[in-house]
Amino acid sequence: MKATNGAPAKKSLAVAFFCAAVYFCSYLTRKDFSVALVAITEATGFPDSAIAFVPTCLFFTYGIGQTVNGAIGDHVKPHWLMTGGLLLSAACNFVLPHCPGVPAMCVVWGINGFAQAMLWPPMSKIMIYTYSGTQYGTASMIISLGASLATVAGYLYIPAILSVASWQTVFYFGAVVVVICAVAWFIYSTHHNIAGSNTPEVAAATDTPSTAKSPKMPLPAVLTLGFILLDVVLVGMLRDGIETWTPTFLKEIFGGSAERSILITVILALLGCACVVLTTLVYRRFFRNELVFCGTVFLIATVFALVLLFANGKSMPANGKSMPLCAVTISMLSAVMHGANLALTAYVPKKMKRFGHVSTVSGVINSAGYLGAALSTYIIASIKETHGWNTTITVWAALAALGILLSAVAAIFWRRLTKPSGTQEES
Repeated sequence: MKATNGAPAKKSLAVAFFCAAVYFCSYLTRKDFSVALVAITEATGFPDSAIAFVPTCLFFTYGIGQTVNGAIGDHVKPHWLMTGGLLLSAACNFVLPHCPGVPAMCVVWGINGFAQAMLWPPMSKIMIYTYSGTQYGTASMIISLGASLATVAGYLYIPAILSVASWQTVFYFGAVVVVICAVAWFIYSTHHNIAGSNTPEVAAATDTPSTAKSPKMPLPAVLTLGFILLDVVLVGMLRDGIETWTPTFLKEIFGGSAERSILITVILALLGCACVVLTTLVYRRFFRNELVFCGTVFLIATVFALVLLFANGKSMPANGKSMPLCAVTISMLSAVMHGANLALTAYVPKKMKRFGHVSTVSGVINSAGYLGAALSTYIIASIKETHGWNTTITVWAALAALGILLSAVAAIFWRRLTKPSGTQEES
C-alpha cells in the first residue's frame, strides 16, 4: 500500500490509527492491575510483598513472549495473531477477579503478559510493509502516542470506577473494551488487504509481500543488532525504570499525597507524548542514522541527570531544594528516552527489513527494553535503600553516559550495514 498525496495515503493512515486503537485498548488491560493495586490490596488483605509478584509475572512473560511471538509472527498472518492476543487478554481480565489467591492471580496475569506480547511484533510487521518514507515515521508516532495516552486514560478512569464500584469492575470494564476492539479489528483487517498478511515470509527488497524466501541475516548484522540490544536495555532502564520511581522520589524528598503521585504519573505520560512527537520531527529534520540520534538523546539525558544531581545535592538544604526543578528534570530524564525507544523499536526493524524476519527482530528488540525495565526496577530499589537518592541519580547519569558510548560504537557498524540499501527510505 503505497502512500501518495491522494486517497491511498488516507487509507494507509487508517491502518495506523486502527493499530494505535488496538495498542491503546491493550494497554488498558495491561496497566489496570498496577493502577488498581492499592484498592486490590485493601479489599483482599493480601500482603504487599505477595501481591507484588502479580505484575512482575506479567513483566516476565511479556518480555519472553515478545521473542516467542516475534518468531511466530513471521509464519502467521499478523492480524490473526493480534486478534488472538486481544481476546486472550480480555479472557484473563474476566478471570482475574475470580482468582482465590495470589498464586492463581500470578498464573492468570502471566498468561495476560504473553497475550499482550502477541501484539507488537505483528503490528510492527504490518507497519513496515504498509508504509515507507516519512509516512512510516508518522505511523510509528501515532502508535506510540496510543500507548502513552492509554496510560493517561488508565490513571483517570480507573480511580473513577473505584470511587463508585469494586475493584473487580475495573477488569470487567477493560475486558469488554478489548473484546469490542478485537471484533472491530478482525472485521476491518479481514476486509482490507493488510500488508504483511498474504504470506508467512516476505521479500526483503520490496514493500509488498511475495513468496520469495528471506535471506539469512549476515554476521555483521547480528553483531550490530547485539550493540543495538544493549542500547535498548539502557533505554528501558532509564525510561521505564525512572518513570516507576519518580512518584516515590518526589514523595520521599518533598512529601505529598497519593493523589499528587497519580497526577505526577499522568504528567509523565503527557510528557512522553510530547517527546514522541518532538523527537519524530527532530529526527526527520536533522538525522539519518538512528544510533547517532540515540546517542544525542542519551547526551541530553546525561545533562538532565547531572542537573537533577545538583538540584538534589547533599549540600542543598531540604528546604532549599526546588520541587519544580527536581520534578521537571527527573520527568524529562525519563520522557526524552521515549524518542530513543521509538527510533530503536520502530525505525531499526524497518531498516533491517531486507534481511527478513521482521517480526522476530521487532520482538527481540522490544523484549530487550523490558529486560532493562525489569533490571532497573530491582537494581534501583536496592541502590536507593542502601545508598540513597544521590547515588541512585549518579547511576542514572552513568547509564546515560554509557548509552552515548554504546550508541557511538553501534552507529559506525549501523552506517556500514545500512549503506547498501541507501538512504532513500527515510523514517
